[in-house]
Amino acid sequence: LENHLCELFGVSCAEDAPIAAIGATFDGLGEGCWLLADPVHLRLQRDQLLLLPNAEISADEAGQMCASLNEHFAGQGMEFFAPHPQRWYVRLDALPRIRTTPFSAVLGSNVRRALPTGEDAAHWHQLLNEIQMLLFAHPLNEAREAHGELAINSVWLWGAGGPVGVLQKTCDSVSQDDVLSEMFAAAAGVP
Repeated sequence: LENHLCELFGVSCAEDAPIAAIGATFDGLGEGCWLLADPVHLRLQRDQLLLLPNAEISADEAGQMCASLNEHFAGQGMEFFAPHPQRWYVRLDALPRIRTTPFSAVLGSNVRRALPTGEDAAHWHQLLNEIQMLLFAHPLNEAREAHGELAINSVWLWGAGGPVGVLQKTCDSVSQDDVLSEMFAAAAGVP
């Protein structure tokens, strides 16, 4: 869907589709260098690390977890935001030299073959490990598990991009119940 929307609205997808920049603007975060950091639950199952469907999370929990991430990564050129409980973002000083896999392409699958690749991949794998350790030990996750809820034990990083400007208006309207389509339509000024 991500690549189809990029093609439909005239956005270059040569590397990653710049979904994060489009989403950040949609969610009122403004322009910048962005990565999506969707909150996820990873489950170790035999020799696989499965990305499970979005765990329900409240806006308060998302805000507290992002605050913890920001405290941990202070001064490292990255800042986490959660304008919506299911959509987290990382604003970066510069775009990373990585290629990522869209959340929809890895959902329910083993993440090991879908981790970031590219020149800065090793650095981002290390950051993901730090994020996982921080979230694993977060008091909110202990409370979530005590209530039978899935822990938010990682984020899925994808969709790196900088400002994309106004997208091409290639249709008169968009009818879809997916927020991603709504983001693209809003960026193109299409009802």
